[in-house]
Amino acid sequence: MAEHHSLIALHDAGQSAWIDNISRGMVRHGRLARLIAQGVRGVTSNPTIFQKAVSGSTDYNAAISQIPACLLASLFDFKPTQAL
Repeated sequence: MAEHHSLIALHDAGQSAWIDNISRGMVRHGRLARLIAQGVRGVTSNPTIFQKAVSGSTDYNAAISQIPACLLASLFDFKPTQAL
């Protein structure tokens, strides 16, 4: 028998729980899939949360290293001398 989570009960009552932050690690390591199975119905982010996710982990370093420095500088006010 499947475990019944309170988030599913919340959904059954007509409400939806959302996660207001997401990271590559959540997706890569299956945490987001587990949260969805437990009843989370949506995920959102904003520039501040995204910036914190990028600067607070190494999950994005490989992808960022593939972006030309001139593009990083113009899009993100990125300083090429900053350590990833």
